[in-house]
Amino acid sequence: MRVTTNFSILGLLALVSSTAAKMTTVGLETADDSHAVVVPLTDCHDIGQDEVHTMHLTKKCRVFTGQMCTGTTVLLQPGTHTSKQEPVHVGSVICEEPDLF
Repeated sequence: MRVTTNFSILGLLALVSSTAAKMTTVGLETADDSHAVVVPLTDCHDIGQDEVHTMHLTKKCRVFTGQMCTGTTVLLQPGTHTSKQEPVHVGSVICEEPDLF
């Protein structure tokens, strides 16, 4: 019985780790402040942030101007992306898990 209990705890820890790995953080900088948004991988997430000057990404993400992943879109690679002309509206985002090969 003791071995089963230890195995269950290890199984629970593995489940928590795999669930946490299905999220990523998107950093947003505006003229007023900067903050991070935790978004799920491979699922559309509404951001609704006006006047974004800079985005910081750790995963490849498709950024949309509209809510529910609609409107004009751009695919951004991991890194820091700054709007050189004027701030942009970020309506929603969908980020991808990295390719294995």
